[in-house]
Amino acid sequence: MERKEIRYYEDKCTQNEPPNCTTQCPLHLDVKSLMAAVAGGRFREGAKIVYKSLPFPRLIAHLCPSPCRKVCERQTLGGSIDIPGIERAVLDLDRGNHPVLRQIAQRQERIAVIGNDLTGLVAATFLYEKGYQVTYFEVGEKLGSALWPFLGVNGLSEQDLMLDFEPFLHSNIIVEYRYDGAYPPREGDGFDRVYNSIASGQSLSIIEMAAKGRSAAITLDREMKNASLTEGRENEGVYESRLNVNKGGVESAPPIQRLGDDYDRDGAIAEAGRCLQCQCMLCVEQCPFLAQYGSYPKKYVREIANNVNMTLGVRQTKNMVNSCAYCGLCGEICPNGLDMTGVCFMGKEELVAKGAMPETIHDFPIRDMVFSNSSECAFFLPQPGQKESRNLFFPGCQMIGLRPVLVEKAYDFLLTHLADGVG
Repeated sequence: MERKEIRYYEDKCTQNEPPNCTTQCPLHLDVKSLMAAVAGGRFREGAKIVYKSLPFPRLIAHLCPSPCRKVCERQTLGGSIDIPGIERAVLDLDRGNHPVLRQIAQRQERIAVIGNDLTGLVAATFLYEKGYQVTYFEVGEKLGSALWPFLGVNGLSEQDLMLDFEPFLHSNIIVEYRYDGAYPPREGDGFDRVYNSIASGQSLSIIEMAAKGRSAAITLDREMKNASLTEGRENEGVYESRLNVNKGGVESAPPIQRLGDDYDRDGAIAEAGRCLQCQCMLCVEQCPFLAQYGSYPKKYVREIANNVNMTLGVRQTKNMVNSCAYCGLCGEICPNGLDMTGVCFMGKEELVAKGAMPETIHDFPIRDMVFSNSSECAFFLPQPGQKESRNLFFPGCQMIGLRPVLVEKAYDFLLTHLADGVG
């Protein structure tokens, strides 16, 4: 199977695409995994998911306008999931395990970042983790001076701010306070690059500031490495999900009420449990063949292609491609028209052509069909040498299949003992 064909079929299945709650988040928080972890009582795992996507997570959890909630599939079935409330709950229950900023490698290049809000802080953090020597020029007297006025909003406390700033302050990022812009750092003044984020975050929400800082840092990093500035960045930021969400049979469920500003442990588990864990799986639900192998079409396409194209090892999908009934139901159900019959038939043809499909799987049915449609197969034949016979010997398929020699002997016995012929 050619790579182009594989991609064509794979692209039609959207089951493993992220849902809109993730794609509409500028930082692509894996909401689905977060809710699954919290619903299962795994708060440490949930906190790690938040830390992975959200820099300065407490600021974002308290101040984000929550674009994820506006596209939640639960919206019309009881109300959107309280995603920021769950974020705050896992962070509150995981206060002693905040992450540490680590450099994947140390580079010699020096980068200056000027800022006072989340845009500059996120850019500096990202560049530091990439190994650069970073100096952060803070406009105010405190780190993130433009963020302090938000204390008290949605319960944001000074302790939350300091917990978010602690990894930054305990890293090797050099921080210069009260930067007034009189002598701005420039490339050539000991710095290889300078990023000035002042005013770049105006009119942006807190989550957009963070996304802008990360995007700017990625661009700077690629410039330093002489890499493409655009490759692989098609879905950076907000984009529309391709996932078709199957909500058939889902009942409405109201939101879990918070006790005060935030959920307790039980409340967070209950609210996260309302998540639909968005998926499609329409074809798998309707087709026993697709359900039998415990996965979904996109993975099946890849498995069949790998087995067809492999040169060494044991091919595992021969039963799969021979089990499909070629009814076309999956193609009718799929919103994108992915018909697995074409994939299975193509896989079968190529395996046969390569001599990798055992004849025992398909040879007998074909020979049986040829025989059944030939002149040798009839419901009734007269006794050899006669035009008609008054007697009929019908041994049945079991006797023929198990003891064919006995059938011949029985027929010979009847021929010698019955008059008027035995058909």
